Amino acid sequence: MKRLGFILCSVVNYVFCLLFNPVFSQDQSAYSILFMNPADEKPLDIVEDSIGIFYAIGNAGYANQPESFRGLVYRFKSPIDTISRRVAFHDTVVRFFKIISRQDEDFLILGTISNPPNYNERLLIAFLDKNLNILSRKEYSIKDYTMIDRMEYVIGRDNSIWLYGSVSYHPDPAMDFFLCKLNAKGDTLKTGFYYPHNPLGYSALFSPDSSKIWIFGQSFDNIGWGERVVFDTNFNFISQQTLPNEILPNINTRWYSSDKFLLGGLHIFNRPEQDDDISVSFLDTALNSSPVHYYGVYDTIDDPGAERFIDFHDPSRIFYAGIHNLQFSFYPHGISWIMTGLLDSNLNTIYQRIYGGDAYYIAYSLLSTKDGGYVVAGGRYDYHTQINEKDVIFLKYDSSGSLTGISSKNNSQIQSFLFYPNPGNEVIIVDGLMDGSEFELYNQRGSLVRSLFLVNGKNFISTVKLQAGECYIYKITKSKTIVFTGKWIKR
Repeated sequence: MKRLGFILCSVVNYVFCLLFNPVFSQDQSAYSILFMNPADEKPLDIVEDSIGIFYAIGNAGYANQPESFRGLVYRFKSPIDTISRRVAFHDTVVRFFKIISRQDEDFLILGTISNPPNYNERLLIAFLDKNLNILSRKEYSIKDYTMIDRMEYVIGRDNSIWLYGSVSYHPDPAMDFFLCKLNAKGDTLKTGFYYPHNPLGYSALFSPDSSKIWIFGQSFDNIGWGERVVFDTNFNFISQQTLPNEILPNINTRWYSSDKFLLGGLHIFNRPEQDDDISVSFLDTALNSSPVHYYGVYDTIDDPGAERFIDFHDPSRIFYAGIHNLQFSFYPHGISWIMTGLLDSNLNTIYQRIYGGDAYYIAYSLLSTKDGGYVVAGGRYDYHTQINEKDVIFLKYDSSGSLTGISSKNNSQIQSFLFYPNPGNEVIIVDGLMDGSEFELYNQRGSLVRSLFLVNGKNFISTVKLQAGECYIYKITKSKTIVFTGKWIKR
C-alpha cells in the first residue's frame, strides 16, 4: 500500500552529489554524457539503431523568445563517441518533437517550422541520416492553425504514421485536437479534427483488430481525469470513457499482451499539500484495472518523465523513469534527482536507481535497449552557475542497472545507488559508493529492526528473521543527515 500509518520522517535533506566528467571504463553499456552549451536545450525523444547507436532529438531556444528555437539532433554510443548538431533552414524557426527509425536505417523527424514575421507554424517532416545530416524535408499546414502545441504518434501495421496532438491560433491559448495520417514517406494521407474543451492526447494504441485508434488523454469531456477516446481509421469519433484510476498527465500506454496493456501516469495524494507518485497498472480492453502500483517517496513530489517514461523489451523487465523532488518552476532554485527503476511482470520493484542531487534534474524520455538495459534522456540546470540555460544529459544503464563512468566530487558524498530486491525475502542489497553511511530499517511500529554501516560496493542486510507480509521503512544517513528514505516490503 502507498501509505503507512507511521511516518518516520517528514523532512528529508538529500546530499547526493555527482560529477559529470565521465571516467571511461571498458564497459561501454553503461555511462553518462553531459552536453554543456550556453543555451536552453532539452531532449524529447530517443531511438536505437540496429547496431546499438542512439539518436535523439530535441529543441534549443528560450520559451519567451520563440524566434530563437532550433532543432537539436544527437548521436552517441559511448562517452567518447558522440556528435550533436543544431538544425535550422535559413531564417526559419524549427522545433523537433519525435524521431522514428526507418527500415532503410535512416530516421524520420516530426516537428514544426515557421518563418518571420508572424511565425505561423507548419508541420515539418524531416529525414535524417546517420551523420545527422537532413536529407530532405516536407512541410504541411494543418488547416488554418498557427501553433502546434503538442505532437505524438503511433505506427500502423503498414508502417503508416498516425500523428495526433494539439493545435491553436496564436496567441489564443485554447487548443483543438487533431489527427493526421502519414505514409512511410512522410506524405499526408488524411487529416481530421475533434474540438471540445482543450483536449490533450498523451498516448495511443491501435485496438487489437487495428480497426480503431485509442487516444489516451485528458479534458476530452472537461472532467480532467484520464480518458480513452476512440476513433475509427477514418477519424470518425466513436466513444470516450474515463479511465478507472484517478490518473493525470503524463499518460503512457503500451500493449503488454494480446488482451492487456500497461497504463502509466501521475497520481496526486494529499491535496492540497500534494504528494505525487508515478502510477502503473494493467488494464484490459474494457478498461478493467489491476491493482495500481505507486513509485515514489512519501511526502515528496515524484512525477513521471515528461515524455515516454515506461518501456520494455522483455515483459518481465519493465523500466520506468521520473523526477524525484519536482519543483514547479521553469528555472528551479533547488535540487532534484532522476529516479529510475526495474519492475517485474507483477509490477513489483526489482531495484530503484537515483541520480542527481547536485543540481536540478528532469527526465524527459526513457528507452529500453537491445542489450537488456535502458537509456534516459534528461536535462540538468544549476542556478548557481547557469542563467536561463538547461543542459542535456543522457544516462545509459546496463542490464543490471549499473551506471559506470561517474566519479564523485568528494569522498564524503554519496553517489547514486541501487536498492534491491523490493519486495524481497531473505536479504536487502544496497550497492554504490556508500562508505561511511549507515543503513537502518524500521517496522511499522517505529522499532529499529536492522542496522548496518555501509561500505563501497554491495552491502547485504539479512532479513531472514523479519515478519513476512509487512512493509518496512528504511533510511540511509551520512554524518547524521538523512540522504534517502523509502519503503521495503518482505514477501
